[in-house]
Amino acid sequence: MPMASTQEVPTRDESGRMAERRREVERQLENFSAPPAPLGVPDRSAFRARLAELLREASVDAMLIEPGGTLEYLTGVSFHGSERLMAAAALADGSFVWVSPAFEASRVASLCETASGSSELGSNLLPWSEHENAAEIFAGDLLKRGMKRVVADPDVRSRFLAPISDALGAPIGNGADIARLLRGVKTDREIEILRSAQERTQAAIRAVHSVTEPGMRSSEVGALAHHAQKFLGLTGTWDLSLAGPSGAFPHGDSVDRELEKGSVMLLDTGGRLHGYCSDTTRTWTVGAPPSDEVKRVWGAVRAAQIAGFEAMRPGARTGDADKAAREALAAAGFDGGYKHLSHRLGHSIGVEIHEPPYFDGGSDVPMEAGMCFTNEPGIYLPGQFGLRIEDICYVTESGADHFGEWQEGPEAP
Repeated sequence: MPMASTQEVPTRDESGRMAERRREVERQLENFSAPPAPLGVPDRSAFRARLAELLREASVDAMLIEPGGTLEYLTGVSFHGSERLMAAAALADGSFVWVSPAFEASRVASLCETASGSSELGSNLLPWSEHENAAEIFAGDLLKRGMKRVVADPDVRSRFLAPISDALGAPIGNGADIARLLRGVKTDREIEILRSAQERTQAAIRAVHSVTEPGMRSSEVGALAHHAQKFLGLTGTWDLSLAGPSGAFPHGDSVDRELEKGSVMLLDTGGRLHGYCSDTTRTWTVGAPPSDEVKRVWGAVRAAQIAGFEAMRPGARTGDADKAAREALAAAGFDGGYKHLSHRLGHSIGVEIHEPPYFDGGSDVPMEAGMCFTNEPGIYLPGQFGLRIEDICYVTESGADHFGEWQEGPEAP
């Protein structure tokens, strides 16, 4: 689920009770296991070889890629996207052509060498000065290399796509299917890192729950979630911390509510480990047992999550999981359309938190072993509360599995 906050929120009592809570969170997490090693040069090389194979299979000469998930996935190069064209073309022979502002060229070359362990990855680098037409320089080099059939990664912006297409003298195709085939199925090493990231986020939530009490504000719960995950080595942490009626909006509202005894607390949070994302939601009641209504709603949401999980297997359609979850909600007496579960069941996850394919009713992508998805059904009752449970599941050779532990009930995460 998208994020409401990517910064730790200042608290009212940082030097007192909140500081004690942070120390207790750290105490609970101090013996957590070490993370796996990050991906190395051989992993990225294999990804690039796979892309070259996919391009050849699709009879495509090159794929344009801007800074973002796909570029980092393939090369390990993380670069900001700006108003100036800095991009790469992955060629079907496995090589890369880069275009960069001249004042950034040495930095791009250095990043490529650091990421790949040699100068080969960044050897075809086209610098352009401010008075020059970057799109024409880029396209001209591709034309010299005989690159006529070109596609673009979905994240390439139209402000660059149109000028490059004009300079090529040919339309640029949509590379979305190639990008999905490239990144959709995770390797064992990727799954290892994703699992560790998710287990860290779950442990952080459990530690935060142990110190959450009436009188706190929802923003303070979020601040503790940031602190706990960073303590476990995650970066880029974010939170969606929603109490009571705020949780009835799947992405929350702007109200920083004070928790009362029996408040329904929805915490959706995650971060990144070695560039791979976690994403977990837990909902529980604060300082009191859940009411019968909360138990009823939680049971229906959990049944929907199980149904979605059981629909995951190689060859099944991604839309089937969303359908199964809605059928379970209908069987529990809730709306099987969008009234109570107003969003899709989930999304693929990897180097970006939201990746294709998706668990939505209109998706007919066949599932394959190694695909990883969030499974996050919810029920949202305006003016009362929202309840969502979210875990990351992955397709196996014979069915599906999940990272970490399932939530057992609304009493605790």
